[in-house]
Amino acid sequence: MDYQDDALKAVPFLVENMGLSDLNPTDCGWHKRERGRRFGPGIQARFVLHYVLSGRGVYHCGGRSYSLAARDVFLIHPGQVVMYEADAADPWTYVWIGFQGTQVQRLLSLAGFDEEKLTAALPEMEETFLSLRHRDPSCPLAATWLCAKLYELFERLRDRQTPAAPATQPALHVRRALAYIQGNYAGEITIEGIARAIGVDRRYLSRIFTEEVGVCPQTYLVRYRMERAAFLLNAGGCTVGEAARSVGYTDAFGFSRMYRKTFGFSPQESIRRAAGRTAPP
Repeated sequence: MDYQDDALKAVPFLVENMGLSDLNPTDCGWHKRERGRRFGPGIQARFVLHYVLSGRGVYHCGGRSYSLAARDVFLIHPGQVVMYEADAADPWTYVWIGFQGTQVQRLLSLAGFDEEKLTAALPEMEETFLSLRHRDPSCPLAATWLCAKLYELFERLRDRQTPAAPATQPALHVRRALAYIQGNYAGEITIEGIARAIGVDRRYLSRIFTEEVGVCPQTYLVRYRMERAAFLLNAGGCTVGEAARSVGYTDAFGFSRMYRKTFGFSPQESIRRAAGRTAPP
């Protein structure tokens, strides 16, 4: 039986390839397979995630066979020889999403996938994938929407992994302090203000912060601001004054002194180095 005849009945959506670096959805669609019809043996050029909406089927990969049913997920890695076939009595309908990106392997690992674990049950996302099944295929599907759903899927699976030991109360305070600094470093921020925001005493915060992070809150704040400023200057198109104001310094001279103290060279030198990297040959 020629699986290609059945493949022509797949319903693809038009997905704009946005070239996202970390996680980039490239294609998506759904397919109601006929009885016993299959894909493969064959190779895919990108990662492909399938969500089974109804029916049953078998996925063959790496010498293993996985029997799957509605609300199950199976993953195809690029370059692997795979085959998947619909059940002869109750053929499956599934949605697929193809994707690639520099962080895909890490995201899959966090979600619990590896070379041997290629499937998972995910009933809580049934409505999401059913909504794809009922979309008008003539309407383009936003890659950013698909990206959001993939992140949601990875996060739901990650939550099922072995739970980490609950954090102590001091560790939770430090996490909140870190989040406060990272979210407010560009404004007027003081250690007293951080402590007040998370509801602890300033001296207590300084002690537990130093124990957890290895430096006091003020040192961490300065270093974080300088790293963000260095990013802006190295990216090009940013003046010293603009970088200073962007990380919470109203005094460009004070900013420059702290920048040199942190990195051993001036912000102007960062600008020159950035210009040298982007200059035409």
